[in-house]
Amino acid sequence: MDDSKTLAYFRQHLLPAGQLSGLEAPVVDGHLALPVEVVWDGDRARSATFEVYRKGKPLEQVSRAVYRTLLVDPAFANLERLDLDAVACKDVPAVHLLGDPTPLLVREGLPRSVRRLGLAHPAMVTNAGDVGYEPVASLVPLHQLLASIEHLQIASCAKLGTLELPRLEKLELTADVTVKNLRELARANLPALQTLELACILYVEPEMRFNAVRALLRSKGMPALRALELAELDLDEDQWMELDEEGNDPEPWTPMLARSPLLRQLKRLTLAFRDIAREADALIEHAAAFEHLEALTLQWGEPIVRPTADAIAAAVA
Repeated sequence: MDDSKTLAYFRQHLLPAGQLSGLEAPVVDGHLALPVEVVWDGDRARSATFEVYRKGKPLEQVSRAVYRTLLVDPAFANLERLDLDAVACKDVPAVHLLGDPTPLLVREGLPRSVRRLGLAHPAMVTNAGDVGYEPVASLVPLHQLLASIEHLQIASCAKLGTLELPRLEKLELTADVTVKNLRELARANLPALQTLELACILYVEPEMRFNAVRALLRSKGMPALRALELAELDLDEDQWMELDEEGNDPEPWTPMLARSPLLRQLKRLTLAFRDIAREADALIEHAAAFEHLEALTLQWGEPIVRPTADAIAAAVA
């Protein structure tokens, strides 16, 4: 990451204080390079994107020293957003240096002013330039630190634990959602949660998520939820064909969604299936269950503001 104002700030405050003493500070094209990118509002930092390096890597101590500055320096006293391990450089060697950000937070803490937190552990870069993720090991040691967070975004997490976050308004799992995650969310106590976005993208381990999604849709721990996104949590083509060959006749997800108690409290619903054709007939048949919604979005298309059977049929045609 390279930002002239950020570099100037850390040259002035970090290096003279000796916080990098004895460490090999990274230099790119003759300039000090830092594992942080900052959005400034005058002399105050509003948001920061931070890279956390794998334990034992030479840059780990540098990033730790820089992170400690974020915790104590007045310029970061009003920091509102912090993204850890959001990838700035999609270079394969650079991504392989990155580590799980949760141990840093456990060890050093979280700036008190932060209300939006992003956690990711990039692990690979595809030939197309897409980033693949390893799961963050566990959110459990962070539960107390997360008490004041209002927006939490996680790429992938092996263990969410029992979430009781009174101020959380928006939660996103953006790269992988496991059966375990879904069951943990079904037991969560998130009284302020208004938006829940769950998505499975590249190289997700195949899992049968149907029953776990059904448990989530019966949850009573999200009374304020008004917007839900479920993106590609259903069966992939290989799973579908395997079940079909075994005579199990895989059922569509739409009837489960239509009968869901959680659906009745929603205003906005986004659904993206791995194959919309498998759900099309059921979506039309159960259109009445979605008519109360202000917007129904299918397969990342335009929102259907009046989701009648005819409108849904046109969207899935």
